[in-house]
Amino acid sequence: MNEIARWTTPSITYKPEAVAIENIDEIFLVVKTGGKEILRKVKAEATVSTSGFTWFFEQTDTAKFSDTIQVQVDYTSGVTRYTTVPKTYRVTESAINEVI
Repeated sequence: MNEIARWTTPSITYKPEAVAIENIDEIFLVVKTGGKEILRKVKAEATVSTSGFTWFFEQTDTAKFSDTIQVQVDYTSGVTRYTTVPKTYRVTESAINEVI
């Protein structure tokens, strides 16, 4: 299982397989805990490269995370909508539990 520490600034990269990166109209990275959405990042917040879409988290973003989170990506190309299988991350604590 992947891990993310609270109060840190990690990133998540997703590279679509069904559609070329340049053909993605909209893309969303959604973080849920217990089935409830706690964070959503959009295409404008991503860094786009040949490796895919990379979203960076701020310390205040990861402070919202609980014991486990599920990360899922939805995207559109034209009139077709795609989704990914949710990926689970174990959330660990930082040594200092505040913004530094």
